[in-house]
Amino acid sequence: MTEKQIQSELAKRLLNKVLAKLYLELIPPDHPKRTEKMLKFDEFRSVERPSAAEMRHLIQEQDEANADFDSKLQSLITGELAVLVDDFSQAQIEERLDTVLKAENIVLTPEERQHQLEFLIHEIWGFGPLEPLIHEDAISEILIDRYDRIYVERHGKFEDIPHHFRDEEHLQEIIRRITAPLGKKFDRENPIVDARLPDGSRMNAVLSPVAILGSSLVIRLFSAKPPLTPADLIRFGSINEPIFEFLKACVQGRRNIVVAGSTNSGKTSVLNILMGLIAADERIITIENASELRPPETHTRIVRLESQSGDPDGSGQISVCDLVINAMRMRPDRLVVGEVRSSEVLDVFQAMNTGHDGTMMTIHANSPRDALSRLEAMATMSTIAVPLLTIRQNISSALGIITHQERLPDGSRKLMKVSEVVGMRGDSIEVQDIFEFRRTGVENG
Repeated sequence: MTEKQIQSELAKRLLNKVLAKLYLELIPPDHPKRTEKMLKFDEFRSVERPSAAEMRHLIQEQDEANADFDSKLQSLITGELAVLVDDFSQAQIEERLDTVLKAENIVLTPEERQHQLEFLIHEIWGFGPLEPLIHEDAISEILIDRYDRIYVERHGKFEDIPHHFRDEEHLQEIIRRITAPLGKKFDRENPIVDARLPDGSRMNAVLSPVAILGSSLVIRLFSAKPPLTPADLIRFGSINEPIFEFLKACVQGRRNIVVAGSTNSGKTSVLNILMGLIAADERIITIENASELRPPETHTRIVRLESQSGDPDGSGQISVCDLVINAMRMRPDRLVVGEVRSSEVLDVFQAMNTGHDGTMMTIHANSPRDALSRLEAMATMSTIAVPLLTIRQNISSALGIITHQERLPDGSRKLMKVSEVVGMRGDSIEVQDIFEFRRTGVENG
């Protein structure tokens, strides 16, 4: 064990001692919630801060006992303590923390004390080890494969996070803290939760044993920064000036546009920019499964619709398909669908072919031609049996432009192709590439 690991273990156990004493400080002896289980912590004996050399021996002797104590203590903190201290302010928690530190003769630097205070506040009121990650501007996604495996996407690349949850129970408790205010249950009867957080972030959680290695959580953070502009994408090298001018002409010419690409390739950013090119006096109806679009503030004639999963018994469910059908009755000048995933695409095609020009949508696909194949497959999911040839004819007459995004190995996003749907050739849809990005080498590495 290295010196750094020893000091880290020492800090953890000192913190546990502080938390145990602080817990007993916060919950008076006559409190009805101070049960026999809590009284066991009165018997916890503190030890003087040992040297690093002494700590080696101490760790070897006390590993089993401390692991059991840590588990019980932290379970108590994230469970009952979080409820019992609702009436305390942060200042009161801080005051009691200082009292315990002084009583235990524990001397911390200002930085160590602030770190321990923040850790405690995050455990009681926040989202534990996720709290500092959620508020970091450079992080776009938080991914948890299991309780001890956390990593983030920072500046387009994955980075491992050294902090983690204590155990599976701790992770599930934090997920329930996130989902409870949203009216979502996360239990064995509802092992999968997909939701939008109040700040616009999206989260998806899967409970163990559905997730074989342990409960999994993904949070796609909503950025408070202003949405990207065309100038930003040009500066990043995602698009160039001729492509932007072409797309601008397509939007103003009311061509129907599909923005295709892989997960996290920048489809929504491109769709936001295309929406910004719509005339401010046009009425826009947006339809999303989970709200991610950021319409320009200059557009005031806009209605935003979002699907609803409904109650566990299915009541109150509103699908994207329902919203598409309803949107056509709302007198839209433009119909913008955040992402098509299923049979609603057939209703979108019908809207395009019945006068709703200038419609835009995104789709997960690996190329423009793959996007067409996926659109065909989605259309066949409809309860209405439509021959494949008829579906292809509808697609070819409805669609005008398909753009394709990719996320490159260096983390950058690039618009790889802009293709035009020319029409039908025999039984197939003909597509012609207008712009194409070709890789000729690797720059800076």
